[in-house]
Amino acid sequence: MAPSCARCWPPRTAFSALFVAAVPARGGLGFGDVKVGALLGGHLGWLGWGQLAYGLFAGFVVGAVAALVLVATGRASLRTSLPFGPALIAGAFTVAAGSALF
Repeated sequence: MAPSCARCWPPRTAFSALFVAAVPARGGLGFGDVKVGALLGGHLGWLGWGQLAYGLFAGFVVGAVAALVLVATGRASLRTSLPFGPALIAGAFTVAAGSALF
């Protein structure tokens, strides 16, 4: 049986949110990204719910900016699939470092 502790809910929430996003994507968002989101949910959830939300949002922003730069420079097209895990990790790192400074 799974433990029922307050620190267990952030990873479950991040996993569930990315899993719900991955199911209709059908190849756009892989299950590896969902698992990375659960790990980042555990780390950012330890810092707080706000950091978890900001970290996931920052991951989407980093991914979007990287995709726009690659498309603008001609290194990728709109049909090119890009890995999302590094963007999630970069967004989580940014939020974690920012919360440690402030």
